[in-house]
Amino acid sequence: MGADDCQRVPGLKCLLLRKVGKANIEQFEDLRRRLFGKLKHEFSAYRGVLAFANGSRIIAGHFQTEKEIDAYLGLEYDVIGVEEATTLTSRKYQDISTCCRTSKPNWRPRIYSTTNPGGVGHAWYRTRFVAPLLEGREAETRFIPARVNDNAFNNPEYRKVLEALSGWQKRAWLNGDWDIAAGQYFTSFRREVHIVQDFDDTRAVEWFAALDYGFAHYTVCLLGCRDGDGNIFIVDEHAERLWLTMSSQLATAFAQKCG
Repeated sequence: MGADDCQRVPGLKCLLLRKVGKANIEQFEDLRRRLFGKLKHEFSAYRGVLAFANGSRIIAGHFQTEKEIDAYLGLEYDVIGVEEATTLTSRKYQDISTCCRTSKPNWRPRIYSTTNPGGVGHAWYRTRFVAPLLEGREAETRFIPARVNDNAFNNPEYRKVLEALSGWQKRAWLNGDWDIAAGQYFTSFRREVHIVQDFDDTRAVEWFAALDYGFAHYTVCLLGCRDGDGNIFIVDEHAERLWLTMSSQLATAFAQKCG
């Protein structure tokens, strides 16, 4: 936002949002010292505002609870940056996204976000940003993976700290693995091992379906098969909320999966 966007377009109003204000200001100050040494600017730590000579500015915002995000609603920002986006639920991320708009004819509004796997927003963030990359269908989003080894400035001891973790935290923070969730049932799941591209259904010797009912939560129907070697594959999935289990709507939708 600061070294690129704000230098190219005068008068941009940017919001950098992070949970807990002190951490945001501290990180903001660290970044400012490293990145903006040769860019003319003024910084008010008290107000949390960094202003450039061309009138563009970055405002360091924060929230302790999600309810505090409502204070930003109705305001207009040309650019929004969200640090640790998985600390937000999908609803609150959508709420803050409504503030990203502009009246400048030479600018297209944009949102940047950074985060780690895990957290309350893990599932929606993976669906919205990570899955399109993994499945080769990115259109309106761009996800850039980064792991500890990608940062040449990390001290060697930091990697050892991450290697000493265990369970889902090690997979998330050391390996940047998004195929995890704290408390998930299949903790050994690995995309490179358990995902089969272009599955050949002629190898199936037996087909079956499985159902897990929900209403406020998802009703999930799985279509699976077993091959001649006894391997079991989940071939397709149908998931909907607020549908009755015995409805013709659900039966029709799942029949289409089996077609």
